Amino acid sequence: MDNPGITLETEPYFKNGLWGWDGSQWRKNNLIWSYHSRYVENLGDLNPAGGTYQKTSTAVPDGYVYVVNGIYIANATAARDTVVIYLALNGVSCFVLYNVAPVVGVPDLVLGSFVLSAGDYAVVTQYSIEAGDDMYAAIWGYKMQIAA
Repeated sequence: MDNPGITLETEPYFKNGLWGWDGSQWRKNNLIWSYHSRYVENLGDLNPAGGTYQKTSTAVPDGYVYVVNGIYIANATAARDTVVIYLALNGVSCFVLYNVAPVVGVPDLVLGSFVLSAGDYAVVTQYSIEAGDDMYAAIWGYKMQIAA
């Protein structure tokens, strides 16, 4: 028998999930990753200084991939100027939300599935806030660890 298929449990492709079926044959995987933990980061600030409110998430560390499911920003005090949410992927800004007319207390929210690799991060911004505005913002998803 040339190709015993998935039924022969003594074959090496069953060991530690290091092999995968590509549709025609078993091959050793070159990248193994697995769920590590939840990813939640608070980007808000109560009573910040006036001007431009901008918070940057922590950059993804080496050996991880973060899958972001949501990002939001809200000014609970007043409706102010433009809101921008973007991702910095390999040093390139990728805008995911641009709202020129935010509403007081209503979050500007982005939902989806965004993959951040090592060094990538997210940024939330609202222009022309006043000192004392209560800013709420967060990013959440999950962390995947890349096996060495």
